[in-house]
Amino acid sequence: MFEELSAWRFIAILITIIICFAVWKLPEIVKVVYKKKD
Repeated sequence: MFEELSAWRFIAILITIIICFAVWKLPEIVKVVYKKKD
């Protein structure tokens, strides 16, 4: 039970980090995508 709980906690932290990183890098990603469209 405890191992499963810690695994879910690790996954939740990992998802949070990925979301924060994506939001932080979003302006750069949008610029690259718009450049490819032109």
